[in-house]
Amino acid sequence: MAQKDQPTVTIFGNLGADPKEHESPAKTGTRSVYDPVTDTVTEQDYSFEARSFVTFNVAVQVEGMVEPRWIPCVDWEPKDSRQFLKGDRVRLTGHFERRSFTKEGETKTIKQFVVATASLAKPRNPQAEPKGAEVAQEAAPAS
Repeated sequence: MAQKDQPTVTIFGNLGADPKEHESPAKTGTRSVYDPVTDTVTEQDYSFEARSFVTFNVAVQVEGMVEPRWIPCVDWEPKDSRQFLKGDRVRLTGHFERRSFTKEGETKTIKQFVVATASLAKPRNPQAEPKGAEVAQEAAPAS
């Protein structure tokens, strides 16, 4: 869901590769939080559950563009996007986000598209099987 002051955008494009699945480990700890009512800083415990998410790049091209623009995307609640395949034409709604992180002592800033909803914009080629299709066929009872 889009945060406050974040306009919801719909983009259409083609996947450059199969989505990559990632796992964010569970975290617990304490952090300092400022309380403006009492004008004090207090320590609060926090806990985050482990979660899986997917990342992928979408090529978007509009009339007049010579080369497509590649948009990095992250889907924090992957339902449909987990089944996408390279080359799929997709419809994504969500918002753009700029975030910073530190890697190997260097602060990096990236701009990415945070997916709220994802679907195929065009039916897939019938020869292309979705991930896991071969497992589903093997598990089906024999007639």
